[in-house]
Amino acid sequence: MEEQRERLEAAIGLFESVSATYALTGGHAVSLYSRPRVTVDVDFLVAKKDLPRVRKAFEKTGHRLVKAGDTYKVLREGENPDEAEAVVELLPADLHPVWKGALESAIETQYTGLRVRAVSRAGLVALKFASASSTARPREDRLVDLADLLRLLRAGLSPAEDRAARALARTAYPGAAKDFDKLVDDLRHDRPITL
Repeated sequence: MEEQRERLEAAIGLFESVSATYALTGGHAVSLYSRPRVTVDVDFLVAKKDLPRVRKAFEKTGHRLVKAGDTYKVLREGENPDEAEAVVELLPADLHPVWKGALESAIETQYTGLRVRAVSRAGLVALKFASASSTARPREDRLVDLADLLRLLRAGLSPAEDRAARALARTAYPGAAKDFDKLVDDLRHDRPITL
C-alpha cells in the first residue's frame, strides 16, 4: 500500500502543479467509499484539454504516456507497454458523457492521509455501471466492475446520491436508465446478473 500511496501523492502533486482538472477513480475510489480492495494502478479522470500539460509534467519525471484504447497508461521511460504495469492510468473525461459527469461531480476529500479530488460516490456508481455494461471491456474487468458496484451499493447511497447516480448512468447509452435500474435492483436483492 505504501507504493500505491506514493503513486497517489506524486500524481496529485503533478496534476496540481499544472493546474489540471482531475479526479481519483477506479479501485482507489471504491476503497474510499467502501471497504478497501487491492488494485494495481491508480486511475484518474482528467480533462482532455489538460492532457498536453499533464503529459509534459510526467515526462519531466521520467515517465511517458502510452495510449491504450480510450485511456493513457503512464509507464516508466523505457518500459515495454505490452509487459509493464501502468503506474497511473488516465481517462480523458471528455470522451464519454459518464466520465465527463463523474469528473464534474468530483469532491475534495481525504484518502490515505492525502488531500485529493475524487469522483463523488454517485459519479463512481455511474462509472462502474458504464464500465460493467461496456462490451468493449474484457469480461474479467467487467466482473470486477460489477463487484465494485455491489460494494458501493452495500456501503449505501443516500436518496440524493441514488438519484444523481441514475441521472448520470442514463447518459451512458440509449436505454441505459432502464438497464441501470434493473442491474441495481438485481444487485440489491442478490438476484443473478447477466453481462
